Amino acid sequence: KNRASSSFYIVDGKEKDSTMTLDEDNIKSIEVLKDGAAKKLYGDKANNGVIIITTKDAIPLQQKN
Repeated sequence: KNRASSSFYIVDGKEKDSTMTLDEDNIKSIEVLKDGAAKKLYGDKANNGVIIITTKDAIPLQQKN
C-alpha cells in the first residue's frame, strides 16, 4: 500500500500500521472519521481519514472525578 493514500489506524487508543492483523471475532466496534473531524483530532497524518477500532480486550479509560 502507498502510505500517502492510506488511512490512519487507531486500535484500542494506540496508533497501528495498516499491515496489522486482528481477529475479527475480537472487534467490539469500528468508527470511521473523515475530513475535518479526523484532522482536528489527529492532525496531518489523518488527511486520508482515521479508522478507530476498539477490541473486546480494550481496557476502558477511567473517568476523573
